[in-house]
Amino acid sequence: WCYVGGLSMGWMWTFDFVARLPDYFASAFPICVWGNPPWSNLLKRSPFWIFHGEDDGVVSVDFSRKMYEALSKEKASVRLTIYPKVNHNSWDNSFAEPDLMHWLFSNKRWELVSLPINKKLIKTLWVCLLFTEKDEFKKTNQKRNDYWPP
Repeated sequence: WCYVGGLSMGWMWTFDFVARLPDYFASAFPICVWGNPPWSNLLKRSPFWIFHGEDDGVVSVDFSRKMYEALSKEKASVRLTIYPKVNHNSWDNSFAEPDLMHWLFSNKRWELVSLPINKKLIKTLWVCLLFTEKDEFKKTNQKRNDYWPP
Protein backbone atom coordinates (compact mmCIF):
# COMPACT_ATOMS: atom_id res chain seq x y z
CA TRP A 1 0.00 0.00 0.00
CA CYS A 2 1.15 3.50 -0.71
CA TYR A 3 0.33 6.58 1.35
CA VAL A 4 0.99 10.25 0.68
CA GLY A 5 0.97 13.32 2.83
CA GLY A 6 2.80 16.51 3.35
CA LEU A 7 2.69 20.09 4.34
CA SER A 8 2.76 23.57 2.94
CA MET A 9 4.56 24.39 -0.30
CA GLY A 10 6.75 21.32 -0.07
CA TRP A 11 3.72 19.13 -0.49
CA MET A 12 1.06 21.24 -2.11
CA TRP A 13 1.30 18.36 -4.54
CA THR A 14 -0.46 15.88 -2.25
CA PHE A 15 -3.74 16.48 -4.09
CA ASP A 16 -1.85 16.58 -7.40
CA PHE A 17 -0.23 13.17 -6.83
CA VAL A 18 -3.54 11.53 -6.00
CA ALA A 19 -5.32 13.19 -8.93
CA ARG A 20 -2.66 12.00 -11.36
CA LEU A 21 -2.60 8.49 -9.89
CA PRO A 22 -6.16 8.06 -8.58
CA ASP A 23 -5.99 4.28 -8.15
CA TYR A 24 -2.64 4.17 -6.42
CA PHE A 25 -2.83 5.72 -2.95
CA ALA A 26 -4.54 4.04 -0.01
CA SER A 27 -4.98 7.38 1.79
CA ALA A 28 -3.62 10.92 1.93
CA PHE A 29 -3.18 13.67 4.50
CA PRO A 30 -2.53 17.19 3.18
CA ILE A 31 -1.56 19.78 5.80
CA CYS A 32 -2.06 23.52 5.17
CA VAL A 33 -2.17 23.14 1.40
CA TRP A 34 -4.38 24.30 -1.44
CA GLY A 35 -6.11 22.06 -3.94
CA ASN A 36 -8.22 22.17 -7.06
CA PRO A 37 -11.89 21.40 -6.20
CA PRO A 38 -12.83 20.34 -9.77
CA TRP A 39 -10.45 17.41 -9.28
CA SER A 40 -12.63 15.95 -6.55
CA ASN A 41 -13.98 13.33 -8.96
CA LEU A 42 -10.40 12.07 -9.44
CA LEU A 43 -9.64 12.23 -5.72
CA LYS A 44 -12.74 10.53 -4.36
CA ARG A 45 -11.29 7.01 -4.46
CA SER A 46 -8.67 7.77 -1.79
CA PRO A 47 -9.57 8.71 1.79
CA PHE A 48 -8.32 12.14 2.86
CA TRP A 49 -7.70 13.73 6.23
CA ILE A 50 -7.15 17.44 5.63
CA PHE A 51 -5.50 19.61 8.31
CA HIS A 52 -5.22 23.39 8.55
CA GLY A 53 -4.67 26.19 11.06
CA GLU A 54 -7.59 28.59 11.30
CA ASP A 55 -5.29 31.64 11.43
CA ASP A 56 -2.95 30.53 8.63
CA GLY A 57 -1.42 33.67 7.13
CA VAL A 58 0.43 31.85 4.34
CA VAL A 59 -2.17 29.50 2.83
CA SER A 60 -5.77 30.44 3.53
CA VAL A 61 -7.83 27.88 5.44
CA ASP A 62 -10.54 28.48 2.83
CA PHE A 63 -8.58 26.27 0.40
CA SER A 64 -8.94 23.30 2.75
CA ARG A 65 -12.59 24.05 3.40
CA LYS A 66 -13.31 24.16 -0.33
CA MET A 67 -11.52 20.87 -0.95
CA TYR A 68 -13.40 19.28 1.93
CA GLU A 69 -16.73 20.51 0.53
CA ALA A 70 -15.89 19.31 -3.00
CA LEU A 71 -14.81 15.87 -1.79
CA SER A 72 -17.88 15.59 0.44
CA LYS A 73 -20.14 16.31 -2.55
CA GLU A 74 -18.45 13.41 -4.34
CA LYS A 75 -19.23 11.18 -1.33
CA ALA A 76 -15.51 10.71 -0.71
CA SER A 77 -14.17 9.52 2.60
CA VAL A 78 -12.81 12.82 3.88
CA ARG A 79 -12.09 14.38 7.26
CA LEU A 80 -11.24 18.00 7.98
CA THR A 81 -9.50 19.22 11.12
CA ILE A 82 -9.08 22.95 11.59
CA TYR A 83 -7.03 24.05 14.57
CA PRO A 84 -8.32 27.25 16.24
CA LYS A 85 -5.77 29.99 16.86
CA VAL A 86 -3.08 28.12 14.88
CA ASN A 87 -1.13 29.81 12.11
CA HIS A 88 0.73 28.12 9.25
CA ASN A 89 2.60 25.62 11.41
CA SER A 90 -0.44 23.37 11.79
CA TRP A 91 1.81 20.37 11.09
CA ASP A 92 2.83 20.49 14.77
CA ASN A 93 -0.77 19.73 15.72
CA SER A 94 -1.35 17.36 12.80
CA PHE A 95 1.59 15.09 13.55
CA ALA A 96 0.59 15.11 17.23
CA GLU A 97 -2.88 13.75 16.36
CA PRO A 98 -3.08 10.49 18.30
CA ASP A 99 -5.28 8.87 15.64
CA LEU A 100 -3.40 9.94 12.49
CA MET A 101 -1.17 6.90 12.01
CA HIS A 102 -3.93 4.48 12.93
CA TRP A 103 -6.29 6.17 10.45
CA LEU A 104 -3.62 6.34 7.74
CA PHE A 105 -2.63 2.69 7.90
CA SER A 106 -6.16 1.41 8.40
CA ASN A 107 -6.83 2.36 4.78
CA LYS A 108 -5.73 -0.22 2.26
CA ARG A 109 -5.84 -0.75 -1.50
CA TRP A 110 -6.44 -4.40 -2.24
CA GLU A 111 -6.28 -4.22 -6.00
CA LEU A 112 -2.88 -4.60 -7.58
CA VAL A 113 -1.76 -1.43 -9.29
CA SER A 114 1.33 -1.26 -11.41
CA LEU A 115 2.94 2.04 -12.24
CA PRO A 116 4.49 1.97 -15.67
CA ILE A 117 7.23 4.52 -16.02
CA ASN A 118 5.73 6.93 -18.49
CA LYS A 119 5.75 10.63 -19.30
CA LYS A 120 2.79 11.34 -17.00
CA LEU A 121 4.50 9.80 -13.97
CA ILE A 122 7.85 11.42 -14.75
CA LYS A 123 6.19 14.84 -15.17
CA THR A 124 4.37 14.38 -11.86
CA LEU A 125 7.56 13.49 -10.04
CA TRP A 126 9.48 16.30 -11.74
CA VAL A 127 6.89 18.92 -10.81
CA CYS A 128 6.84 17.68 -7.22
CA LEU A 129 10.60 17.75 -6.91
CA LEU A 130 10.95 21.06 -8.71
CA PHE A 131 8.66 22.95 -6.37
CA THR A 132 9.58 21.54 -3.00
CA GLU A 133 11.01 24.82 -1.79
CA LYS A 134 8.82 27.77 -0.94
CA ASP A 135 10.63 30.24 -3.22
CA GLU A 136 10.89 28.03 -6.30
CA PHE A 137 7.99 29.76 -8.05
CA LYS A 138 9.78 33.08 -7.67
CA LYS A 139 13.07 31.64 -8.97
CA THR A 140 11.51 30.09 -12.09
CA ASN A 141 8.80 32.70 -12.74
CA GLN A 142 6.32 29.84 -13.02
CA LYS A 143 2.72 29.99 -11.93
CA ARG A 144 0.99 27.19 -10.08
CA ASN A 145 -1.63 26.90 -12.82
CA ASP A 146 1.04 26.08 -15.42
CA TYR A 147 0.76 22.47 -14.24
CA TRP A 148 -3.01 22.16 -13.89
CA PRO A 149 -4.98 20.11 -14.79
CA PRO A 150 -3.11 16.78 -14.63
